Amino acid sequence: MIKSFFSFFICLILLNQSSAYTADKEENNIFPFEIQLLHKYGYINKSGDVIVPPKFDMAYPFTDNIAVFRIGNYYGFINKNNKISEAKFNNIRSSKDGLILAEIGNKWGFFNDKGETVIKAIFDDAYTFSEGLAKISINKKYGYIDLKGKIVINPIYDYAESFSDDLAQASKQNVDSTFINKSGKTVIKTKKDYIYDFSEGLAPTLIDDKYGYITKSGKKIISSKFEQARGFKEGIAQVKINNKWGIIDKTGKYIVNPKFSNMKPFYENLCAVELNNKWGFLDRSGKMVVKTKYNEVGNFYEDLALIKTDNKYGYINSKGSIVIKPLFDSGKDFHNGLALVNGYSYINKMGNYIWTPAVYAEDIEKKNNKSIVENPIYNLSKDDKVCVNQWGINTGFCGVIESVSDSSYLINVKEINCENGKCLGACSNKLVIDIKSKNRSDLLIGKNLFLIEVPKDCITDIQK
Repeated sequence: MIKSFFSFFICLILLNQSSAYTADKEENNIFPFEIQLLHKYGYINKSGDVIVPPKFDMAYPFTDNIAVFRIGNYYGFINKNNKISEAKFNNIRSSKDGLILAEIGNKWGFFNDKGETVIKAIFDDAYTFSEGLAKISINKKYGYIDLKGKIVINPIYDYAESFSDDLAQASKQNVDSTFINKSGKTVIKTKKDYIYDFSEGLAPTLIDDKYGYITKSGKKIISSKFEQARGFKEGIAQVKINNKWGIIDKTGKYIVNPKFSNMKPFYENLCAVELNNKWGFLDRSGKMVVKTKYNEVGNFYEDLALIKTDNKYGYINSKGSIVIKPLFDSGKDFHNGLALVNGYSYINKMGNYIWTPAVYAEDIEKKNNKSIVENPIYNLSKDDKVCVNQWGINTGFCGVIESVSDSSYLINVKEINCENGKCLGACSNKLVIDIKSKNRSDLLIGKNLFLIEVPKDCITDIQK
């Protein structure tokens, strides 16, 4: 029986990605899980075996051959060989093409999957490589480096984007929007409101609150008449006009007439569309392959898509046939053979449960002959000093225990927004109650008026 007090949360690590995973095939796949009352995360493999027991303060999905975790205020990762790196990074922004973009000592650099330095951490900011170049920042100016870390376009720009279709937007203050090539030469200079990334030779451009498309020479090729416009891929683009979505080709001719109230991007050559408050799927030719009859849908991954009907979630194949019956209260897309359902459990493509936190907890309790959450992590007393990481990686509060009850501590807060590794606790999503003040808490610190009540098992580190 699944215990109601367990829950599971999946978080994505990459700032430059949407909620979708990449579709790349990876040699090794591990999946994060959380035991909430321990406030700890671990990893299972595709068979449901626990590869790493719950010991991390946060754990993220496996993507591009690494899985990122957090211990206290610092990040590390697990590589494709299940080797766990040291948690030494202030932040890990992304992993792509074998290069891990991470911050250490307040500077950004690139590392391999062993944690070894590939490009020294000397940049104030840095972004993922795209088309062989990465945007970096030095002294609040942007430029670009190559895969060896050499600066190939000097950091002289006040605003810049990553390269796409061999061009990148890079502008100086009070200068019209410009695009440069990989030699740093300006190739487009425009007074248009905004130009988005180029793809397949065209870019959406915003003029007077309407979208159209221009070529790399800056020539308008599709007039500005759309309310929204997405980039071209495989010769077609999704556009919105008169509050309806459709699909056009590179001449601006409609492949799919604008009639849908909503339209998601294509995944595995199918895109989800909404009509009359129901969802279905169409292919790139505009043919409706799954009728609009579902209350909700996900995207197609690994030939399966999440659907919701009669307030339950299940999965269909690309022909619209139900493969896994709608039996779940919640669901996520399939990735690497597994999908998250009911908030915390994994199923395989047969619809069979592979792993649940409750089963794991029961196994541990039987083995140890005691509850895994029987005692709080720390048994504190009045006047003990504590730190709790409640509001972010480097922010939280530190204070002194004022009184102790059976289940909670009353803390007199002495410092908030703790930095420099001072707040090493982990309070997860536990409620913290402000007893005497709801506003201007910073002014109340020092007057011994800022008191909060925290559940005992929230405290995971003591300030010495």
